[in-house]
Amino acid sequence: MGPIPSVGPPADAPAPHSLTASGRVHYNDYCLESITFIYIKGVLPLNPTEVAQLVVEVASEKLAADIVMLDLRRLASFADYFVVMTAESSRQIEALEDDISQAMREAGVNRYHREGARGSGWVLLDYSDVIVHIFGLDEREYFGLERLWSQAPQVVRVQ
Repeated sequence: MGPIPSVGPPADAPAPHSLTASGRVHYNDYCLESITFIYIKGVLPLNPTEVAQLVVEVASEKLAADIVMLDLRRLASFADYFVVMTAESSRQIEALEDDISQAMREAGVNRYHREGARGSGWVLLDYSDVIVHIFGLDEREYFGLERLWSQAPQVVRVQ
């Protein structure tokens, strides 16, 4: 595979004016997007498998129950993976959402959408190629995502 191509400002660009928390490098007359920031930091973006694995790791550390990573790549065009987990309480749903969201921000992974309410027993976090479902016990049984996606291989199951 050869060296990674240099991504950055033109050679005659002025020194960076500021670096924002959103990952943009601002110059006097223009702004470079996140990929430049990632390159400057020396970190490559995570691929969907790595994103899903990171979600599983965080969920496991935070004691989510019955964590399942489903591989949807041969079955769906809208996502590569579902990560499904059960929380014991609405407080744990909230904690899992917060911790997963924080880990994704730190890894430079953008969340595109969020559904559900913490008190409803279900929260969905959409990271484009990886969709995270945090369920209460009764809600997980009711929605039965593993039954609906039974043809998807289980890459990981942590019980």
